[in-house]
Formats: sequence, C-alpha cells, structure tokens
Amino acid sequence: AMASKESWRAWMAGPSRELERLLTAEYERTKSWSFTCEVCHLPMQDPRGHLCGQKHLSALRRTAKTQQLFVLAQGRYMFDHLTGELKPVTGEAEQEEPVAQNATCAQPAAALPPATDAMASKESWRAWMAGPSRELERLLTAEYERTKSWSFTCEVCHLPMQDPRGHLCGQKHLSALRRTAKTQQLFVLAQGRYMFDHLTGELKPVTGEAEQEEPVAQNATCAQPAAALPPATDAMASKES
Repeated sequence: AMASKESWRAWMAGPSRELERLLTAEYERTKSWSFTCEVCHLPMQDPRGHLCGQKHLSALRRTAKTQQLFVLAQGRYMFDHLTGELKPVTGEAEQEEPVAQNATCAQPAAALPPATDAMASKESWRAWMAGPSRELERLLTAEYERTKSWSFTCEVCHLPMQDPRGHLCGQKHLSALRRTAKTQQLFVLAQGRYMFDHLTGELKPVTGEAEQEEPVAQNATCAQPAAALPPATDAMASKES
C-alpha cells in the first residue's frame, strides 16, 4: 500500500476515519484537542488528512516506529500507523509511551457560538461544524462498510458529498446555507433513518415519519470508494503511490 500516494490514501482511509472518530469522542468528553503524531512529531489537528497524506507516508518510510499509544479518558488504545490496526490496550503497553496531551496546537473553542452567530465567518463556521461533520461522516462511513456504496448528496448544495467533513465545513456550503431556508436532511440508511440539521449540526435517529425532508438520493453520480484495499506494505513502495 505504500507504493503510491493513491494506494496509501485508499489503504489508510478507513483506519484514519476510525481513529478520528475515537479522538473526536475524546474531545467531546474533555473539550481538549491536543493529539500528536508520534511518527511525524507534529500536531494532528486533522487525523484523516494527516494520516492519508504524503508527508506522513514519507515519515513512515523513514522510521521503524509504527505503533502509537493513545491514553484517553475512555481507555488506552494502540494504533499502528502501518497496518491501520486500532485496538484497546488492557494491560501495560510495552512498545510506546503515552501520547503527549499538551502538544502545541490550536485548541478548539471552549464554547461554540449559537448556530446563527457561527455563520458570520468561515473560521467560526469551520469550528462550529467540525464535530457534527465528523459525526455524520462516521455514520455514512459505517453505511458504506455495510453496503459498499457511497452515493450521498448534500440537499443544501445539490452536489455529491464525497468528503462530508470537508464539504460541510467549507465556504461553498456555508454560502449555499445562507441562501436557503431548508436546513434539515433525511438520510435513509440500511442502519436506520437519520435527520441531520445543516445549521445546528444536530444528528438524530428518526423513529416515525419524517415530515420535513424527503430521503436522500442514494444514486448521485460520484466516484465510488475502492472495493478492495491493497496490502499495507505494497502501498508504501514509491512516492507516487
């Protein structure tokens, strides 16, 4: 999987989402985001983007240290930067020291502004939507793992939503949201029906009939994720992989 940046990105897409989901849950508990990549020795403000990126791949090729221990409020977890394996640690971890939780990096706002105030600037909107977009991406990723189909559309922008977090936090989506009164979107998934509010970020299961929205079209035209991922070692072979 290390042979090219494309194969590495495909290989690490799922594991990086799972680690991001875990770290996001930790932030929701502690209101502190100070995670560091022990391969690159850099703040990991965007886990998925960082772990799938060329710089991280290059650093991984130069080190024998691939495992990293995360000591969190919810438990101890070992993440392997090469294989993508993420597992809870029940005893003493031998290979790594706990991740420094005071790494120098931008802290999320201690308190987020009301939704309407958050739309004042792209910076405040990105901070406001960071958590909710991660949660929606986690839900849609779980759906893809069940169905092997990724065809979700943003009903505010009427565009394919291949990268939920990047799309929902972006300037184009914010501009479209300012022009519409339609903020709620119903996702009809194999795991259930969920309503997402594009303004407040609220995501909740729908048990009865949803009144405000029609189900999301599941056949939107967009690129399908790779059906099968290559072995990890193959993905690291070259800079262009």
